[in-house]
Amino acid sequence: MRYDVIVLGGGSGGATVAARLSEDEQKSVLLLEAGYDYPVFENIPDEVKDGNDVHRVTFGKHMWRWSAKANGHQENPVEILGGKVSGGGSAVNGTIFIRGLHQDFEEWVSLGNNEWSYQDLLPIFLGMETDLDYGGDFHGKTGPIPVQRVKPENLQASMKAFTDACVLAGFPECPDMNLPDTTGVGPRPLNNVKGTRVSTSMAYLNPNRHRMNLTVRGNVLARRILFEGKRAVGVEVESGGEIYQLEANEIVLSCGAVGSPSVLLRSGIGPQEHLQQVGIPLVHHLPGVGENLQDHPLIPVWFKHKPGLNEKPASSQVGLRYTAEGSNLFNDMYISPYPNFLVDGEYYSRFHVILERPIGSGVIRLRSTDPMEAPDIDLRFLDEPQDVARMREGVRLASQIGKESPYTGVFSERVAPTDAELSEDGALDHWCRTHVVPAPHLVRSCKMGPANDEKAVVNQYCQVHGIDGLRVADASVFPEHVRANPNATTIMIGERVAQWIKNGIPQK
Repeated sequence: MRYDVIVLGGGSGGATVAARLSEDEQKSVLLLEAGYDYPVFENIPDEVKDGNDVHRVTFGKHMWRWSAKANGHQENPVEILGGKVSGGGSAVNGTIFIRGLHQDFEEWVSLGNNEWSYQDLLPIFLGMETDLDYGGDFHGKTGPIPVQRVKPENLQASMKAFTDACVLAGFPECPDMNLPDTTGVGPRPLNNVKGTRVSTSMAYLNPNRHRMNLTVRGNVLARRILFEGKRAVGVEVESGGEIYQLEANEIVLSCGAVGSPSVLLRSGIGPQEHLQQVGIPLVHHLPGVGENLQDHPLIPVWFKHKPGLNEKPASSQVGLRYTAEGSNLFNDMYISPYPNFLVDGEYYSRFHVILERPIGSGVIRLRSTDPMEAPDIDLRFLDEPQDVARMREGVRLASQIGKESPYTGVFSERVAPTDAELSEDGALDHWCRTHVVPAPHLVRSCKMGPANDEKAVVNQYCQVHGIDGLRVADASVFPEHVRANPNATTIMIGERVAQWIKNGIPQK
């Protein structure tokens, strides 16, 4: 079977690409998703739809689970979760819909990607959303993703306490985090409407599945990409225990920051030495495949609730974005409160201290040629002195916020870190390095950049360097991480790539 475009992966980027490309009735589009697929809203399991208890889905079958090395200070591996369902991360995440900062995209441009200026991207962001709270020049009103914020009168007690405590600590209020240059504490924009997590599968795919030129198949694993010389001509996939080869004029790889580099490596695109070690014939030497991996390192600070305060599960309704002391990276830190963790019969809250703009990076490598074997992931968290210093400060700040007067009736004590661990820089650095975990917001493992950047995998049009007929459209192409949850930016990448394919850009 032959298609105009085959999209591998139906997540935040891939579902967007497929839906937008199918707007052209003359273009046949096949979307292959390795996870579950639910074409009808009523058949979507409750844990996938639940936008309030956002942790509920993490315990079920709709998650990929990868084991990773956090750094050299943790003996045990950490777990990375990813959406194993149409919609990908957008179907299992915390429903946070914050765009990357304009400073992030200015940095992308400075790295040789002039098609990614904030001025060019803002209309795409606006076209993605229907903001139910705000209008004006920085909010969309006709897009497929609904966005809203929890009103102050509807905040849970612990969330209101967090807002009030941050204001007492000297931070400004920030009612709209999608306005440029805003900072401080406020409600988070959510793709959560009446408790339903609105994924790209719901918003982009399902309304358009009737199109005769759009085919969506779930439970289909991408094994490798097929080539004639240096041109991608098809894919090899596994479905129902059988292996198939399909042809296309163009392949769009959207398997995420773990899956996309893994598929490229299995297909013979990557560092020559590594491919030789694994036993994969070289198609094209591209040293950056699997390199440059970044996440938002996260450290939870734990507080025990006072008896009787047992709140309903909720997404993180509010958050604090700020700039670390002495940092030249605006809004490089974030603190998110999450309530209602039941441990041994007692309730706790966690403040997630998140490094939004890390300096360090990790790497992904194959263990074997078997597509069912998870890759080797080394995150290398807090290896850079600037990273651990900012997280140390963030943990101390979170601990202080939890002691402010609005929490007097909420928390009985902070249980981690201890006062002794907080008191001395060396002890706290060790605690941070041994307790840091993935957000998980993995990006940049197939990073975008010009041909003279030896670690770049795709050009600014998301075409794989040295290969014809192959693009990558997901979070793996970020040139640098964004200071926001990556979902909105990843959907924007899907929109951008679909536009270019439809318009034949770049012209040959």
